[in-house]
Amino acid sequence: MASVRLFVHIGMEKTGSSAIQSFMNYNRSVLFDKHGILYPNLKNQQYERGQYHNHEALISKKDGIGDPLALLFRILEYAENRNKRCVVISSESCHNRGFQTLIRNVRAKAEDIAVICYVRRQDCVIESYWKQWFVKDPNFRWISDFVNMIFTEPTNGIEPKIYTATRNGMNYTDSLERWESIVGRDNMIVRAYERQQIVQGDVITDFLNVLDVPQNKDFSEPPDANLNKNIGFSREVLSLIGMCKDLFEGIHDHRVFDWMSVSLGDSHKKKPFDSYSLLSPKEQLRIISRFEENNIWIAKRYLGRADGRLFYDSVPDPEEPWTPYKLSWESAISIMSHLLFYQYQEISRLQSRINNLEDSVAGIIAKKNEFEIRTIKHSGLFDAEYYSKMYPEVIQAGFDPVEHYVRFGWKERRNPSPDFDTDEYLRSNPDVLQAMINPLLHYVVLQSKRAAIGASGGITTGFRVLRENLGKLWSKLIAHV
Repeated sequence: MASVRLFVHIGMEKTGSSAIQSFMNYNRSVLFDKHGILYPNLKNQQYERGQYHNHEALISKKDGIGDPLALLFRILEYAENRNKRCVVISSESCHNRGFQTLIRNVRAKAEDIAVICYVRRQDCVIESYWKQWFVKDPNFRWISDFVNMIFTEPTNGIEPKIYTATRNGMNYTDSLERWESIVGRDNMIVRAYERQQIVQGDVITDFLNVLDVPQNKDFSEPPDANLNKNIGFSREVLSLIGMCKDLFEGIHDHRVFDWMSVSLGDSHKKKPFDSYSLLSPKEQLRIISRFEENNIWIAKRYLGRADGRLFYDSVPDPEEPWTPYKLSWESAISIMSHLLFYQYQEISRLQSRINNLEDSVAGIIAKKNEFEIRTIKHSGLFDAEYYSKMYPEVIQAGFDPVEHYVRFGWKERRNPSPDFDTDEYLRSNPDVLQAMINPLLHYVVLQSKRAAIGASGGITTGFRVLRENLGKLWSKLIAHV
């Protein structure tokens, strides 16, 4: 397997991993066919086909993948047999020891393994954590409460695992050292997640550049969904969400986010690297200082920067005037108006579809009624004179007797002739009533079937056509109701 290189993308905190994974997922076939890159679909034996977002299942062992090590060996062999140059797997479980052990074991057969990792300045990470997850957490009213949790060790040593993972996750050096022990320092590709430090200010373009793939028109843009891009919101929308924590069933409940991302226009959304500060300059500096020593080590060791400067974005001035943002009534009303108007548009579209459906159903019912009227008239079992005398109000209302029986009469248990008791027939045949079939029509078809079998030992062509037509009409009706 020496000819196939394995790239392991470890999604460090808030560095565009979802966007990378979505791009690779939606362009799986193009990458395989035109660029020699396999981004494997773990659920398909044709690993280069179908939809599969990321490779968390290698750690969780979900999706019925079986032994993850054996699967990775098969994937590498699959790529080698088809003369592909590399396999890319992506997981955000970068700190997971089980994932690291898995890749260590892969090296038994595949020595050419590289790790791709993006790192982000920790104050920006904390803000992103807040925007995506912890703004929903009822334990924190403000982001400053969340920051205090980051800097405060639990008094009794017990706290939710997500808090511990959040605190530890921003110390990148521990995880990078473990990965280096697996693949070697020369195979560590570490990139600073800043607009000015990545190719064209775009993480997908930068990732493709690492893989030596030019960005071109062959690639498809993934759908604009929260799963694909972790869509951010404006400060106003985020403040409104923070007032509605009771709408969420947990910090990973994204239903309100999905609804807002669909309902609100671009003016209420935030693109990657677009910034608005939720933290004061002093809070930002406090966070930056906390991780400064680790960041210097990373810059020197993996980026070869003698000055130890990992991030180039300007450091905030602690004396800069700053006041916490407060959502105004005008902004809140504007957001709610956009949400309500979108719902109005959706309801209008649904009403239009319902109206069109009702028109279609009305047309099908009209054809069904026409067929029933014609069949019953030709049967000779409907006595129009009897029906008119028994139910004079039908004639007075201007109805044709047969048409009235087909549309309303049998449902009202009216009899079509002195020889046919509608109510008795329905009580004797409850399946006919349950299926809402005209009882006289049912009787006509049943008698036609018996007559045909008695005459020829089989179903006649005429009855077969009659039955098929009935079946088609009922199938269309049921499909549209």
